[in-house]
This record gives sequence, structure tokens and C-alpha cells, in this order.
Amino acid sequence: MGNQPIPVCFTVVIPTHTPCLERTIIMATTFTASVRKAAPINFVTSRKGADRKSEPTLMMDARYDETTQSINVYCADGKLRTCRLDRLPDLEAGRALWAAIQKAGKAKKPVMFVAAGGFTPDRWFYTIE
Repeated sequence: MGNQPIPVCFTVVIPTHTPCLERTIIMATTFTASVRKAAPINFVTSRKGADRKSEPTLMMDARYDETTQSINVYCADGKLRTCRLDRLPDLEAGRALWAAIQKAGKAKKPVMFVAAGGFTPDRWFYTIE
């Protein structure tokens, strides 16, 4: 279906007082408009740049930091990458990310980190590939 317009119907009621008739007349008008469904939000960020991907690297360790509500991943390339979980769309997205990190880590497969908003994937990420 994509980003096709969706018809939306709404009614506007305008109360009008007519002094000469000493009564209120209710006029209702119905409008039909087309709105587009918003694209799903993967990650909330203040910047609007395109997603960026890191070079493939092995994950050495991954930890959840309760204080910052972040996942910190220590990588073989010497970099520490962070995902701020409060910026993900919901709790399920965070759980799915944690499961993907654990699966890739156990398999010892190189992964690419994806950062939103044009931020560097050598420091930030919201998903892995």
C-alpha cells in the first residue's frame, strides 16, 4: 500500500445565533480530505541526515547500562558504540536489537552498525546488519 492517500471524513458544526429569529441555527458541513500515512520512525534524533553504516567489525562484549538506558558494544576495531534505548520506537524494538546483538556475538560474525541522522556509526547506532 505504501504511502497512498487515505480518505478521512470529518464534520464541522458551526452554531450560529440569528438575532431576528431569536434562535440558534446549527449548520454542519462535511469535508473529505486525503492524508498520507506517516512512515514508521526507527529512531528519534535531532538531526535529519541519512543513515550511515560502519565498516564490518566483530563485537567483543555488549552490556546494558541501566543509568543511561543504553546498550554499549565494545568492538574489535577498538571502538565503543552506544544505542540509546529511549530513542527507539518501543520496548519491543529494544528487545529485538538486544537479541540480534547476542545472536551475532555468539556466532562471532562481523556486523555493521547503523547510525541515524547522519551521526557517526563509529560511536552511535540504532540497529545492526
